[in-house]
Amino acid sequence: MSSMRMDHARADIEARVQALCRAGEVSEAATLTIRAHGPEVLGFLCTALGDRADAEEVFSVFCEALWRGLASFQWRCSLRTWTYVIARHACLRFGTRASRQPLRASEPLNSEVLNVAAEVRQSTVSHLRGDPQERVRELRALLSTEEQMLLTLRIDRRMEWVDIARVLLPEAEEPERAAAAVRKRFQRLKERLRARMTPAPPPRE
Repeated sequence: MSSMRMDHARADIEARVQALCRAGEVSEAATLTIRAHGPEVLGFLCTALGDRADAEEVFSVFCEALWRGLASFQWRCSLRTWTYVIARHACLRFGTRASRQPLRASEPLNSEVLNVAAEVRQSTVSHLRGDPQERVRELRALLSTEEQMLLTLRIDRRMEWVDIARVLLPEAEEPERAAAAVRKRFQRLKERLRARMTPAPPPRE
């Protein structure tokens, strides 16, 4: 699907979700959002966390947070960007590998939302593929979760800098300045990766 067609499809989904929220159909709005954006969010979590089981667990937390937060979402950014904000927050709750503990919902999820989350997991995880270049996979494995997120949002999801800043720097009060900071971070990260990928010159005889 072309970029323009994808933008139109996302705008249509967002309009439908907004209409459902205004009508008080929050559960239906949540299931529509998870069906539309869940697969790419799950792929994002798999890349950021580097472990499929961890990603699936965090995805469940993401679905719960989305369901609970959608009614109060103020639409100051796109629905798609907001899903990544929630996904990142779920990752932060999950913590570092040394301190990770199972994340349990405070109460059972809405059954329809739960079913859609399971459907997305089953249909998405089996189709996820790593980068075909082994060296790139090795290098990305050395990155922090935040660095993985930055690469994924910019390179894989082709997100605008302002939207990436909303995901990675949600407390920033000046979006344009935050976007510039994120862009500089990305450039430094690219330089680090490029340096690691450049083979060392052969020793002189």
